[in-house]
Amino acid sequence: MPRKFRIIVLVFFTYVSLAGQEFTEPEKERFQELGIDYTQLLNTEPDYGADLRKVLEQDRKYRTNKTVGTVFGGVGIATTAGGLLILASRNRGNGLSKTVIGGGMTALGAVELGFSMSILSFSKKKKKERDRILSEFNLE
Repeated sequence: MPRKFRIIVLVFFTYVSLAGQEFTEPEKERFQELGIDYTQLLNTEPDYGADLRKVLEQDRKYRTNKTVGTVFGGVGIATTAGGLLILASRNRGNGLSKTVIGGGMTALGAVELGFSMSILSFSKKKKKERDRILSEFNLE
């Protein structure tokens, strides 16, 4: 029993180590979108695998930051516009509550827009980092 167990564990680790070296289908599709011929690169220089993974990681961070920044920007514009509409409304009601709610929404929207600008700035930095890695390893 122990000998069989050792053989099974050895075969398992061999399979896991070989499977970990290949790229998944989404990663392969992303390489195609980036215009990288990863198979040719890996055939010429097997050490490019780790570098290609760095490219994928920087690209993922870039796309995530871009999406989050865009969402924050959209919500910030909507919140600011809603706050300004509340402040500008002429309906009857307590002027103080209208000012507090409208002013609070406008301020919150401005803060959200500030966050979106900084996140989009980080997104541009991640894109530059990805492009730097691509050019450093002659992948473009």
